[in-house]
Amino acid sequence: PDSLEAQRGIMLLDLDAGRSKEALEVAREVQKQRPKEAVGYLFEGDAHAAKKAWVEAAAAYRVGLKEAPSADLAIKLHTALLAGGNTAEADKFAETWLKEHAKDNRFRLYLAEMSGARKDYAGAARQYRILLEAQPENPAVLNNMAWVAGQLKDPKAIEYAEKANKLAPDQPALLDTLAVLLMDKG
Repeated sequence: PDSLEAQRGIMLLDLDAGRSKEALEVAREVQKQRPKEAVGYLFEGDAHAAKKAWVEAAAAYRVGLKEAPSADLAIKLHTALLAGGNTAEADKFAETWLKEHAKDNRFRLYLAEMSGARKDYAGAARQYRILLEAQPENPAVLNNMAWVAGQLKDPKAIEYAEKANKLAPDQPALLDTLAVLLMDKG
């Protein structure tokens, strides 16, 4: 009865069968069992998100953040706010979260990736630069920074890509980024 794997499985089966009420009951049972952990609030928010009930999902994630702040909950809250059309509130939350959790590289990476997906390359580059200050030898971050810098026509794009490839040689994704940047340069 207290197995998270089993509880998550039951919740997912309930959601697949359209039994939202039962799925929420499982999530709330997990919250009772683990009141100071994020997992029950993640389950509840995810149950609401599965129904595209973004306001309720965001509310569950917010409660969870008060009880057990975590990058997972912060990411889920930001995603729910965006999905619910509350872009300004999502941006305000992200700004506040980063002020209070400046070293939360997971949330920062999520923001960088979201910015890149929205073609906000300047915003993505801003986040990747901060990540690179903390992790200058991270090939994945270097590669992503290279791609974003290429989109911004930053002359350092190839330098980032070459460093990523030096740190993690023969990785297809890293080679691809470098090849595209070199091709774009002629």
